[in-house]
Amino acid sequence: MLKTKIKAFYNKCKNGIKKSVDKIAMCAMMPMGMFTAEATVTDVDSMITSIKGFFSDFTVDNLVKIIGGALALAVVLFLFWFAYRFIKRAVVKALKKGSI
Repeated sequence: MLKTKIKAFYNKCKNGIKKSVDKIAMCAMMPMGMFTAEATVTDVDSMITSIKGFFSDFTVDNLVKIIGGALALAVVLFLFWFAYRFIKRAVVKALKKGSI
């Protein structure tokens, strides 16, 4: 009985952490809208035209923005990955020790 409760608690925590990481990742993707010319994109056509306008004049300044955005996104994704591994290992270690 205790073992099933622990497994249920572990699965509940795992699902909660996964949902939290998904929500945080979605919030991290929101600044990607800064690369489009418009503040709000309502339909696909206006999004495509704004992206075409962004890439039409390919300057060093635009290239620096693209590389900076990609590096920022890579750092955020690495931190999420590291935090997920750290939390998962801590929970598994606690379950094996029996402290949870």
